[in-house]
This record gives sequence, structure tokens and C-alpha cells, in this order.
Amino acid sequence: MNKKGIHISLIISLVIIVLFIVLIIIYFKQPPKVEKQQLEGGSVILTYVDDSSNLVLEEVVPKSDEDGISNIAADQYFDFTVTTDIVDANELDYELGVICNKETTINCELIKVYLEEMIDGSYVKVSDPALFKPIVKKTELGTKSGSMVIYKGKDKKSTYHNYRLRAWINPDPSIDASVTYKIVLNVDVYGKAK
Repeated sequence: MNKKGIHISLIISLVIIVLFIVLIIIYFKQPPKVEKQQLEGGSVILTYVDDSSNLVLEEVVPKSDEDGISNIAADQYFDFTVTTDIVDANELDYELGVICNKETTINCELIKVYLEEMIDGSYVKVSDPALFKPIVKKTELGTKSGSMVIYKGKDKKSTYHNYRLRAWINPDPSIDASVTYKIVLNVDVYGKAK
């Protein structure tokens, strides 16, 4: 075989290998999940890549706010996007609600939640860490009783917001520090176009 034939065989082999790798990446890439609430005058959409709209933390022990905020392990937070689509309205109000799932193995009111928003490529604090405090009745925007409203937003044009939810157990003398716990928080978004 001459040099030209070897080069052509090599190029064809490389193209096949690259094509195979691209197909594997496409096949295994998980598509984002979408939950859409259609409103009169627009819509509000919650998008996430994980299997569900839950923050699931296993083997959790109490930790300080400083440790909870700075924990960078990928399995210690839940990233999601809220997209507002304003069609026939002047603005769209929305709120983020978190509900403590029944799979949680500790008193929900001992859980601290903390929300960050991506701004200019970095996540920044939306509000200070707060103990989970469920509301007693459904809000005007639709957040259900038993949930905690962690953020209220208002958009005057269609846009999107990237959020990161963190949670941890607040150190408390009543907690057995020799036991690990599970936290499962469901995230929902509710809105109203005006």
C-alpha cells in the first residue's frame, strides 16, 4: 500500500472514531426536565437536569452556615433554571417554593435552606440561610400549604434565572450527632402574569 492509501485509511479511521465518540456523548447526555405552568398572559418554567426536581442529601450531619454555604461537592446542591415567558402581560410575578419530602429523616424545621443565583458566571447569595418554616395556607401565587417560600421574583420581560439550592442540618443540642440523616426537598415554581 502506498503512502497516499495509508493516509486515506488513517483519515477514514479517525473520522469513524470521532463520529463514534460524538454519538456516545449524545446518547448518554441527559436532557433537561421541564415543568411548565401556563398562565394567562405568559408562562413560568422550571428546568433541571437531574431525574427529579428534588434536592436529595444522604448521610447528612449538622453543620455550620459557613460549612453549608461553602460545600462545593456536586451532590450537595440542586441547580435549576426558572424561565419566565411574558406574552400578553406587563410583568410576571413568581415564587420558589420548597417542600420537605416525607423521605426526610429529621424534623424539617431543623433544616436550613440557602438560595443562590448565578450572576456574571458566579453564584451569589439571594438571601441568608433560613430554617425551614412551612406556610400554613396556600399563597396567592399558588405555593402550597406546608411549603416554604424561599424567593419571590418579578420580571417585566421574558428572561431566565439560574439558581442553586443548598440545605443542611442546623446544629442543635436535640440532634444525635452520631446519626446521619437524609434530606429530600422538592422545588416548585408558581407564578402569575399581570
